Amino acid sequence: MIEGSDIKHLDTGAIRLARENYKKKQSREHISAEIDKMSDGEFLTKVKLMADGKLTNAAMVLLVDKLSDVFDDEQKENKVKYYLKVLSKKDAIKYTGENRRTGVWVLGNSDGI
Repeated sequence: MIEGSDIKHLDTGAIRLARENYKKKQSREHISAEIDKMSDGEFLTKVKLMADGKLTNAAMVLLVDKLSDVFDDEQKENKVKYYLKVLSKKDAIKYTGENRRTGVWVLGNSDGI
């Protein structure tokens, strides 16, 4: 958990996309209906990106609006690379492309987060 983190630090568009991807992955009508009724906080808690009102490291990497201005550009890049590596080893995210230009990171197994 990241102390001092809050749902307000997240990009609402990224949360919306995460919801849609989760519903597609589950591909069950009753789960889609359940997800649609949830608040953003409830959804993030369900997929283990938030607990006790605090964001997980994974949430910050996947959904953050912007990295803290405390870090310089090199530190930001290194932090993101590190988290992507950790999350991909846990199958929490997957890289869909063959190279950096064509691929994207997508949520994988939420149990790995």
